Amino acid sequence: MADEDTSHLPNVMDTKIEKRARWHSTTSFILAAVGSAVGLGNVWRFPYLVSKNGGAPFLVPYILCLVFIGMPILLMELGLGQMFQGGDIEAFGRMNSRLRGIGLASVFGSFVIVTYYMVILSYAGIYFVSSFMSPLPYALAGDVTIESITDGSFFYVDVLKQGDVDNPTFEMNGSMVLSLLVLWVLVYLTIFNGVETAGWVVYVTVPLPIVLIIILLVRGAMLPGAGGGIEQYILKWNGTKLEDSTIWVEATGQVFFTLSVCMGVMTAYSSHNTVKHQVGRDEKIISISDMLIALLGGFTVYCMLGYLAAEAGTDEVYKISSMTLAFVAYPAGISLLTGSHFWGVLFFLCLILLGVDSAFSMVEAVTTVITDSWISKRYKLGKPMVSLLVCMFGFICSLMYTMDVGLSLLDTIDHYVNNWGMIFLGFMECISVGWMYKFESQAASVGAISVYIYNISFFVSLLLGIIVGLTSVDGESTSSAGAGGYGVLAAIIVYGIGLVTSLLMVGEEGKKLGLGSRLWAIMGWHGPDRLRKMINCTDNPSWKPLDWKSELETLYKPHLVSMSFGFLLKYFIPTILWVLFFTTSRKTSTMGMVVTPGATKLLEC
Repeated sequence: MADEDTSHLPNVMDTKIEKRARWHSTTSFILAAVGSAVGLGNVWRFPYLVSKNGGAPFLVPYILCLVFIGMPILLMELGLGQMFQGGDIEAFGRMNSRLRGIGLASVFGSFVIVTYYMVILSYAGIYFVSSFMSPLPYALAGDVTIESITDGSFFYVDVLKQGDVDNPTFEMNGSMVLSLLVLWVLVYLTIFNGVETAGWVVYVTVPLPIVLIIILLVRGAMLPGAGGGIEQYILKWNGTKLEDSTIWVEATGQVFFTLSVCMGVMTAYSSHNTVKHQVGRDEKIISISDMLIALLGGFTVYCMLGYLAAEAGTDEVYKISSMTLAFVAYPAGISLLTGSHFWGVLFFLCLILLGVDSAFSMVEAVTTVITDSWISKRYKLGKPMVSLLVCMFGFICSLMYTMDVGLSLLDTIDHYVNNWGMIFLGFMECISVGWMYKFESQAASVGAISVYIYNISFFVSLLLGIIVGLTSVDGESTSSAGAGGYGVLAAIIVYGIGLVTSLLMVGEEGKKLGLGSRLWAIMGWHGPDRLRKMINCTDNPSWKPLDWKSELETLYKPHLVSMSFGFLLKYFIPTILWVLFFTTSRKTSTMGMVVTPGATKLLEC
């Protein structure tokens, strides 16, 4: 095996790296990362998915997807940022200059998302101010019925000033523009000096909304019907849902988007750690915290929905989700409470704080990349100026969503950026680390031709299996086990032929290796193992991949990364994401895209 090339790694004695801004403490980094992961979707989309998919059974695919998809990608990004001491473009560019486009795409996607994510927060800002008015402008009108609960006239008419999509006036909403401006200023004040300012702000913006959620939960639990809401949320058990492929697709999507991966955020945040930081531990804290806060938020929401269901005398209330839940139904429930103004202020303050952490993390991903680039050096742009320019441009781009057709525009852009763009980026990131990083080491061991044959055969078999599987099942079917079997069989045959051929085509150096070493040189996850070595050596500098003593340590030390990390990044996750990508594309092409107000995927973040 060729000696490992470390020329691509940053020199820790480099002046640039020595002067790089650092988090004040491990706690500030973890709080910032948790704040980025925990967002608006933890309060209303996750609970809805749990209830929709049979209650507690949804947690089975959700936890499995979290462990085997979300956490490995999160760890990969944390590791890349720390190892290469730079944002996405820097990290992927250090692996291979041709991969810079992946880093650029993730940061561009993050910027696009934050421009309309801030608009969602501006809705909450308007409601926050409205909560001080008497009477409450969003108070329930008339008797408590499912129609009055979901009426939403204040939201759609007064807040959005929604117009006719077919005959738009393109007039901007003044109150929304003002709310948006205030929020962009707050974001700038938070990250104007990068992690040096954000590292202090997160001590307030992350714990406070959790405290507010708990307060709202306690109040909600006292309401009549709250028990029915909790039962509807998670206490019921419908095991047959696990046989439906839909629950697995939705669990995968929720996990993938909720952790803020593939947006350049975690790479940027981690780049401000020292190279000796233990991200193997932090990844678990971030992921578990995100899940627990989502569960907590669900109890809070469903206590209120249970109350509304009891008052309205119908379970149709439990079908409400997303923006309709946050800006129509929940405020309607608040208006029925004693001290409704106080509870309204708490709820919308909670939403703003939950969202603003995610928002400024996406802005930080962009500013980190620009600050690390030649642009910053050439024009002598410091972090405050870069942050100001990004926030100003972000505000200008956000203005188009304040028009009378803004929500329809928001839904459309979000559909393509999140449903397809982020999944495709996740696939490409795993391919970059699992298949392209350390390719030279593989080629030196068994010959480039052998590795090329194996790599191409894998992707051809994967694509063939998906095509056969998806074309063999009816578009309306939710159970595709039989069709999937045909796809798997086709993939195995093509993959087997490719593997045998690659073994026969090894170079002279490869022929000197035993069969096991030869197979590992062709099939092994050499890039992820290099990343894994960096992470694990922070605890034990003598740790080595494939050494039985070192690998044994990973089984009982939770902050170490096991061999499964490489397998998941190279084989399992790209396969799942590619299937999810084509499944989503097929569903869209079959059913068509239906733009529904409030159905945005971005709220999962």
